[in-house]
Amino acid sequence: MRQTETENLIFTAINIDTLIEKIAKKVLLMIQTDIENLNQQMEYKILLNTLIDDLDIGIRAYNVCRSLNIKTLGQLASMNKYQLRKIKNYGKSTELELENLLNKHNLFFGMNLSKYNIK
Repeated sequence: MRQTETENLIFTAINIDTLIEKIAKKVLLMIQTDIENLNQQMEYKILLNTLIDDLDIGIRAYNVCRSLNIKTLGQLASMNKYQLRKIKNYGKSTELELENLLNKHNLFFGMNLSKYNIK
């Protein structure tokens, strides 16, 4: 084999090695991103499944949730606040309390949470 052919083979091997390294780094970054996204989704799902019984809310707000069979924070967030206004003892202060509760957890009334199996 001539020296030029050997140099070309070495140069090609170096290029392939560099390319493999770049691909490996991109794949690793994609895997890390997927893991972070899954962790965030799991944390979010845990938050959404927090029981209303475990939250610090007033008795009127609690009774409103019970009368609508709302058991979790996610169920509350998926409710339309206009539906809640039809419930007995649901006044401005109760609405404000529940809105503040949702806002505290970066949630709001009327959220579409179907991808988290919240009904």
